[in-house]
Amino acid sequence: MDKSRIIIIFFTCLSIPIFSQQEPVLSSLVDTTSIKIGEKINYEIKIKTDTNSILQFEENQLLNSFEIIEEFKIDTFKKNGEINFIKKFSITCFEPGSLYLRSPKILVDDVLYYSDSILIDVLIIRT
Repeated sequence: MDKSRIIIIFFTCLSIPIFSQQEPVLSSLVDTTSIKIGEKINYEIKIKTDTNSILQFEENQLLNSFEIIEEFKIDTFKKNGEINFIKKFSITCFEPGSLYLRSPKILVDDVLYYSDSILIDVLIIRT
């Protein structure tokens, strides 16, 4: 091999990581991890990518024992070259106990992802 081919191959290999797309980063949070039966929780899923991605949330999703009171549109904003998507839900639960709030199925550019599960304590109201 001549010297010019080696240089071209070298710089091609160096440029691949620069132009490759990063995996999306998913996180979830709630405003409280302990509620009374029927009390509302604000649930939020954040998806951080380096490109404008196509997102799809599972329709008619079941969040285990939790019920969706209200589902909000996806909020999108750019910050420091990253694109952040935020999906918000208002949810509640009518079953007492310590229950995991599992993520709905989330497709990011046709690849399936899940965010973290969160343990929620649902307390019985005694009168």
